Amino acid sequence: MITAQVTAHPSEPSAVAAPPILSVQGLSVEFPGPNAAIRAVGDVSFSMPAGEILALVGESGSGKSVTALSILGLVSAPGRLVGGSVQFEGRKLTDLPEHEMARIRGRRIGWVSQTPRASLNPSFKIGRQIAAVLAACSPDLKGSAVDRRIDALLRPLGFTEPARVTSAYPHQLSGGMCQRVCIALALAGDPIMLIADEPTTALDVSVQAQILSLLHQLNAERGLSILIITHDLAIVSALSHRVMVLYGGQVQETGPTAEVLADPAHPYTRALIAAIPDSTTFDGRIPQLRGQAEPPIAGVPGCRFAARCDHAFVACHQTLPSAHAAGHGGRVRCHLHQPVGSP
Repeated sequence: MITAQVTAHPSEPSAVAAPPILSVQGLSVEFPGPNAAIRAVGDVSFSMPAGEILALVGESGSGKSVTALSILGLVSAPGRLVGGSVQFEGRKLTDLPEHEMARIRGRRIGWVSQTPRASLNPSFKIGRQIAAVLAACSPDLKGSAVDRRIDALLRPLGFTEPARVTSAYPHQLSGGMCQRVCIALALAGDPIMLIADEPTTALDVSVQAQILSLLHQLNAERGLSILIITHDLAIVSALSHRVMVLYGGQVQETGPTAEVLADPAHPYTRALIAAIPDSTTFDGRIPQLRGQAEPPIAGVPGCRFAARCDHAFVACHQTLPSAHAAGHGGRVRCHLHQPVGSP
């Protein structure tokens, strides 16, 4: 559902032809299931040039968060990486030992979790937690310089009295305030890339717009690359350069945001857009996608979306479609777009 009106409009990254800052190839992650392994992420591939904002969209359970956690090496047992690789700034992250990954998290890649309160330590005040991140990432900052840096991190996020926030424990803050503190923590290490999992959840409309404006400003002024996970297509439209639609742990469609939203190629993308209530034609009923997403069982043939698709035919249930070029300049994984004469 569209939950915020935002005025920021993304401009394309200036160095699209440059080597990608992030490259994910054939990423697959499994979790054990009661009868068979759950392929939460299946053969996901994409790349991001420096300065790009890429939005990952899809229903809950589509694989968005697991994809993001896999990039940072944060998928917890019993989940495990069963295939693929992740390269960041030319380094293969999937081969790095934990102590080296720990130096990348925060310093080079910031992370905003979709569970902000659980991400904060309940035993320490907010100021101490931000100062700890600064001590690890910017050890040259001392004394009053630390206080000024904390103030500079909190004020753009809507905290008009940062001292009251820094002296509070997490349980003394609202969910929305915890969310904004987590964004400040993610930016404290001055990363060159930010992965934000539902960064505007639990925020009111005006604060949502403020956060999105800040992210747009960081991208425009500092070239901050942003991988944003969201259910909100208004955020996708206002903030991202490209959009990647996931379903059943697989990329179903990807392409330039404006073009995909204006002319979606995959039936699932069309269904997501059609499910947004339209105030001009609202008749009291909330549009919805029929059925529900089923756990993606490893090895099950066919298109993951076939059981819910109004356009499915025999091949959709028997053969996994490959990705083909789409008319909007991106790619789509769908038998309906299979080129004539291809197997």
